[in-house]
Amino acid sequence: MVARLALLILLPTLLLALFLPGSLLAGARGCCGCHPLHYTDLGSCVSCHRGDDRTDRKRIAHNQLISARYAGFTLPGSDRVARGKRLQERFGCRRCHTAGREGTALAASLDRLGEKAPEELAAAIARPASGMPDFRFAAAEQDELVKYLLRLGREGAGVKKELPVVIHFSGKGKGGEHPFVKRCGGCHRAFTEKLGSVGRGGTGPNLSALFTPYYPGRYREGEPWSEQRLREWINNPRTSRQSAVMPPVVLGNDEREMIIELLTVSRQGCGSGYR
Repeated sequence: MVARLALLILLPTLLLALFLPGSLLAGARGCCGCHPLHYTDLGSCVSCHRGDDRTDRKRIAHNQLISARYAGFTLPGSDRVARGKRLQERFGCRRCHTAGREGTALAASLDRLGEKAPEELAAAIARPASGMPDFRFAAAEQDELVKYLLRLGREGAGVKKELPVVIHFSGKGKGGEHPFVKRCGGCHRAFTEKLGSVGRGGTGPNLSALFTPYYPGRYREGEPWSEQRLREWINNPRTSRQSAVMPPVVLGNDEREMIIELLTVSRQGCGSGYR
């Protein structure tokens, strides 16, 4: 009688073992007590949703849970992940971050942010930290960027953790206010190695990492910005681009060179083609 009872108790587990991959068995006991199985070829429940599939206690099982809203980052060939990547390229996130082991090291590496909760990433995009531009992404775009960041986190699990450049939240150098703050900061902002976030304006473009390959704007069609091209632009923007709305800026040679030096970025992520 005891042996028969034991067999009845073990029978469901034995049947699961016959028909489910071993990696899904734990999830079937825990997660699948409440949720139906899906995408079984991608691995266990926790490979997409995190959490803990070894328990039936909801609070423990849902620890660091990734909801269905964001879990699609694991799907091969995901259109939403691809759109998130294109948004990152379009808005030049690599100006300040490393993504896919490429970019600058002004701010935290995006290859490591996938360890954070998706809701935390979404909040950081919607309400940017000091020095980060507010790109005003739509809700759907935020979700696509979060999926892309989660994918980066999965692919960059073995990436060496590197600290970003130390940021000084001041626009003043040792000799008083920096020329960028006085002469450019009314219209522009920039995130820099030496002074951190400088400038207060929003009418002109953000000039962070202007001379890197990751800056999304161009001096002219097909021509990236360079130190010499910025010198020409400052002297008279309309000689470089007839439609320019920026007026000429009268600067001393020292002021101009200090601005160029401030906008130069030396730190880059591993694998970067920027020198």
